[in-house]
Amino acid sequence: MEQSAIVWTLILALGFPFFILVFGEIIERLERRNNPLANFFRKLRHYVLPSLAVFLLIRQFQPQLSQTTQTEIILRPIATIFWLAIIYSTLSLINILLTPKEKKQSWQFRIPSLLFHSLRMSVILIIAGYIFDAIWEVDLGQLATALGVGSLVIALALQDTLSNLVSGFLLLFEAPFKIGDWLRVGDIEEGEVLEGEVIELNWRAVRLRTADRDIVIIPNGVLGGNIIYNYTLMDPLHAERVEITFSYQDPPNQVKQILYETAIATGGVYREPPPEVRTMAYEETSILYEVKFYVKNFDDRDDVKDAVTTRLYYAAKRYHLNFPEQVLGETISPQEIPRFLQTLPYCKSLNQTTIDTLVKSIIVKDYGIDELIVREGEIDDGLFIIWAGIVQLTLCDRAREERDVARLERSEFFGEMALLPREVSPVSARAIQDLTVLVIPRETAIQLIASNPQFAFEMTQYIDERRKIIQTIAGLEQDWNGRQNNAIAPIFSLESLQNFNNNGDES
Repeated sequence: MEQSAIVWTLILALGFPFFILVFGEIIERLERRNNPLANFFRKLRHYVLPSLAVFLLIRQFQPQLSQTTQTEIILRPIATIFWLAIIYSTLSLINILLTPKEKKQSWQFRIPSLLFHSLRMSVILIIAGYIFDAIWEVDLGQLATALGVGSLVIALALQDTLSNLVSGFLLLFEAPFKIGDWLRVGDIEEGEVLEGEVIELNWRAVRLRTADRDIVIIPNGVLGGNIIYNYTLMDPLHAERVEITFSYQDPPNQVKQILYETAIATGGVYREPPPEVRTMAYEETSILYEVKFYVKNFDDRDDVKDAVTTRLYYAAKRYHLNFPEQVLGETISPQEIPRFLQTLPYCKSLNQTTIDTLVKSIIVKDYGIDELIVREGEIDDGLFIIWAGIVQLTLCDRAREERDVARLERSEFFGEMALLPREVSPVSARAIQDLTVLVIPRETAIQLIASNPQFAFEMTQYIDERRKIIQTIAGLEQDWNGRQNNAIAPIFSLESLQNFNNNGDES
C-alpha cells in the first residue's frame, strides 16, 4: 500500500506539472498563429487537469475513511466537477471545429444550425446521464417512471415546440433547402406567398431574409406543412419575364429580333439558355410581347430585370418602334441636322448639296448608359457623330486588360473604320451617358470619301491623332509601312485614303 502511494505521489508530482508545461507550450504556439484551438487547450489546462489531479489525490490518500464515506462526501462532488469541466471543454471544441455560419478557418466543418445545437445538447445529456447514474447512483428508470404523469402534462404543454423540433429534424434530413437558398413559401393560388433567402435553420424555426432586407421567422411546423418553392436548388438559373406592347404598325418578326438582341446584350442575362421572345396576344390597340431571360444569381434578378426593361426603351427609340398611342420617333428635327453638320470642323469642305444629300441617309439612334455601340475586332456599321451624350472608347492591351482610349462628347465621332471596307474596329465604344448619335451608313461614308478628297484629308488629321493614342495604349510597334503588327486592325493613313480615292478601292 505504501509502495502504491509512493508511485502515485511521483506520478502526480511529476505528471501534473509536465502536462501544465506541455499545454502551456501548445497554447503559446497556437496563439502565435491566431488558431482558435488555443482556447480549447486553455480550458483543459485551467479546469480539466486541476479537477482530475484533485480527484486522483483524494482517492489515493484517504484510506482512513470508509469507502462509502469517501465516495459520498468527497469523491462524488470532485468527480462531478471533473465531468462538468469535460462538458465545458467538449462544447468549446465543438464550437471551434464545427460552425453553422460561414467558415472562418479552412479546416472547419459547416453544418446546419439544428444539427449543431443538437450535437451540443447530446453531449450535455450523455455526460449528465453518466454523472447521475454512475457517480450519484440515481436510478434514471425509476426517475422516468415517477415523472411519467408530469412528463405527459409537459409534453401536452410543449406540443407546438415538439412539433417544431420534429419538423426541424425532418427538414434537416430531407434537406429541401440549405443556407443561402432562395425560397417561396405558400400557395400562389391562395395569395399567401413569402419569398426570402435562408439565413438560419435552428431547432424551432427557419429565418428568411426578404428582398426588402426584412427578417421573417417561420416555425418549422408551419414550414413543414406548406408548399416550398426552391429557386436555387440543383439549378442556380432563374427565369425572369418582361412584358411589353408595341403598335400593329411594327411587324412582329422585326420586333422580336430587336427584343432578343437587346436582352442578350444586357449584362447579367445568361446566354445559355438564350433569351426567348414570344408574341403573347393581339390586344385592341397593340400586340403584347414577352421577353423571357435567365439570371444566374437570384439575388441579382431585380437589377437585371431593371436593366433589360430600361434598355428596351432605348432599343424601341433607336429602331423607331411604336408604343400604343405614342410614337417614339426622332427627337431631332430634320432642319437641325444640316446646321449641325456645317459646324463640324471636319465637314467644312462639304458643300450644301453634299450635306443635303448626306442628311437623307443619316439615321438617328439613341443608346442608354452602359450600352455597347461598337465592339473591338468587329466591322463598324457606320460613322457615328455624337449629337448628345458621352462615349468612352476602350481597347484590350497586350496583357488583355481593358484600357481607356478617349472620352468623346458632342460633335466628336467614332466608328471611323467604316470608311474602309473589310477593316475592323481597333476599339470598343460604350455609352456612359444617355446618347444620341447621327449614323452615316457604311456605304454612304465610303462614297463620301471617294467623292471628296478634301474631306478625306481633314478626317485623316483627326484619325491620325487617335491612331497615335491607340498605339501608345496598346503597346504596339509599327513596321516601316506604318501598319500594326498584331491582331488589332490597322488605322488607315492619308496615303491609303488618297489611293482609295484614285482607285475606288482600299489600298
